[in-house]
Amino acid sequence: MSRAGVALERVRAVFASPEVTAAFATTAIGAAVLAVPIRSLIGDIGWSTIVITLALIATATLIARGRDSRSPTILPITVIVAVGWAVLSIAWTATRWATIGSLIPMVGLAIIAIAIATVRDQVQILRAFADVARFALVLSLTLELLSGILLDTPFGFLGIEGNLAEFGPIQGIAGSSDRMGVFAVIAAITFGVEWFTRAIPRGLSLASMIAAMLVFAFANSGVAAIVVVVVGISVAMLAVLRRVSDTTRRTLNWVIVGVLGVVATVSWLLRGALIVALDSSTSNRDLIDLWQASWSMIDLKPVTGWGWIGQWNVDLSPYRFIAVRVPGDPGSASNAVLDLLLQLGVVGLLAVAALAALAIVRTWRLATTAKPVIALWPPLVLIALGAASVADSLVLTDWGWLLLVIGAGIGSRRAGWGRVAAGNGSDRAGVR
Repeated sequence: MSRAGVALERVRAVFASPEVTAAFATTAIGAAVLAVPIRSLIGDIGWSTIVITLALIATATLIARGRDSRSPTILPITVIVAVGWAVLSIAWTATRWATIGSLIPMVGLAIIAIAIATVRDQVQILRAFADVARFALVLSLTLELLSGILLDTPFGFLGIEGNLAEFGPIQGIAGSSDRMGVFAVIAAITFGVEWFTRAIPRGLSLASMIAAMLVFAFANSGVAAIVVVVVGISVAMLAVLRRVSDTTRRTLNWVIVGVLGVVATVSWLLRGALIVALDSSTSNRDLIDLWQASWSMIDLKPVTGWGWIGQWNVDLSPYRFIAVRVPGDPGSASNAVLDLLLQLGVVGLLAVAALAALAIVRTWRLATTAKPVIALWPPLVLIALGAASVADSLVLTDWGWLLLVIGAGIGSRRAGWGRVAAGNGSDRAGVR
């Protein structure tokens, strides 16, 4: 082998090593979780540079591990379609440069998530997220303590209002109380699974859960409270499904699908009455105004949308026309469905909905049949993101988007259509 070949083999061995892949996964998840303070400190360009760097490392790890048939590269078709449609929106958007700038973190985080789901197993991914979550929760409480009690001044550049002395709501590292509360719920799910896997000392696990509960309580988020209820129901259903026979499990799963279908249909048919009921509450009126203003813009471009933008820029169309009708400067439509319709139209909504639905179905099926407790983590996290997306678009950006694609990757890796073919030693990649 030539010197160049030897050097390339050494580089490949480095990027394929467990130490590098572990450090990469933790760093990448940490960057996504801390995206809000990172952008506040170094700006969007700095954030995009970090994502590009991590995406290049992710690509290198995928290439390095490509020779290992035991961990074939996962390319979920639904992720490719969703990201591909967002990229195509460059062709018709009036805010082309803003769309290109917003696509960098979207595409980059998707590549990173696919790499994490490929080169790390479920236990390793859970441990990486748990370590990041512990740091993020402690950092959030520390910043809130400084802002709300010790210094008694808001940290406006981080979106922290300094409400800890009044017992919340706190925003922490998430930029809003709702997202902080939802993150605390997902962290609690992670710590709970970690507890049952006995992956860390019980004292650390208990302290982690207490930190998550404190952040959840101080966030004082109605959205997070709804997520807790939905996750609690899901845990109860999974507990039953994991204990029944295969025939009963299949029947119950179809019953669950039927009930969800009926609920969705009835909610859609009665959407007018539901909106009126919500609008009767002063606390919900701003949210309803935002939804109605967003819908008025959706009607103008229902099929293709206005082009991908991710987090809103209220200086651009059509977001500035929505912003003048609601108080403050909204960063999203506070509903993932409306945001997708607004930015990517019906086609984009169907693409992302297929991505999320297939990820949940696959991981749910694995959770009901696989004995290891770790199998519960992906569907519960995806369900939490889905429940939160009713009143927040967090699943479309930063750690929400990263976790969604990781969940899709795990589902593809364990239950994808190409799983059997990928298991063949001659195959190096699976498209599922």
